[in-house]
Amino acid sequence: MARPVKGNPAAASPQELELQRAMARGQAALMREDYDAAVKIFRQARKSAPRGAAPLVGLVQARVGQLGLPSEYAGAAFDPKSKELLALLDEALRLEPEFGQAHLERGRLLLVAGESEEARQSLVRAVALLPADAEAHSALAVAYLAQGNVDQALAGFKRASDLEPQSAERLTNLGTAFMMQGDVEQAISAYRRAVGLAPNDARSRGDLGTALLAINDPRSALPHLRRAQELAPSRATFMSNLGYAYQRLADEPAAEQWYRRAVQADPRLASAWINLGTLQAAQKKFDAAEQSFQQALAIDPEDPRAIANLAELRELR
Repeated sequence: MARPVKGNPAAASPQELELQRAMARGQAALMREDYDAAVKIFRQARKSAPRGAAPLVGLVQARVGQLGLPSEYAGAAFDPKSKELLALLDEALRLEPEFGQAHLERGRLLLVAGESEEARQSLVRAVALLPADAEAHSALAVAYLAQGNVDQALAGFKRASDLEPQSAERLTNLGTAFMMQGDVEQAISAYRRAVGLAPNDARSRGDLGTALLAINDPRSALPHLRRAQELAPSRATFMSNLGYAYQRLADEPAAEQWYRRAVQADPRLASAWINLGTLQAAQKKFDAAEQSFQQALAIDPEDPRAIANLAELRELR
């Protein structure tokens, strides 16, 4: 959901008061995810205050929601709409160089575009200007994570979680950083708290299940992975992880069923092909296993898992 942009609370003139009222209406539209209405309101506010940055930032937030741009890192790496929105934020910063939310939204858009270093620079400035904004710390942590700086990412996610301790999203991000650092127990603790706050959040459920698999506890992982798949029935990664849990529990028919569902839902999910191949190899279905590993290599010719599994398969044969 788009984050409402804050106007200037110290406005005094009739024009400034009217701008505040318009910004409040736009914020309300953002909060209820009525992006078409928000776009109209912020465009009108922009006409009324052509020298203000806040209407431009609000317009960008509304357009992100209206266009349905993804929120994950590099999710819109080649989307020209992102460049159009970045131009609006650059204009906002020319008008008000110290407007923290413009730096924040710019950084968030650059993350979606896959530009980690430029995003980091914008988000460092956003954190300096908005030190109590959890999203600023979290977005900067994503930039650090994209650059392989896990320690700084972990610090950022911790700060975001401290600022919003009742947010399942913040805790889930924190758990992911712990996982990348290799601290699985801390990750599980964060994921459990996230699930407690938002039991119907598919990501928190799925991440908790995956972490439990990492400590070789598939029986505890299974109900969380099942629930994640029920909550997001089209997510191929949840299907593949569920299959892996069944495989660890020696239920090969269920494992194969979920792996096949995963590759049908997303034929480009290399990990699902690899999981299917390892199951087929264990069943001594060597030709089928080789085909699965080759499918994974066709997606990513340098995938070390697929290369290693294929070499091992050829030795077995």
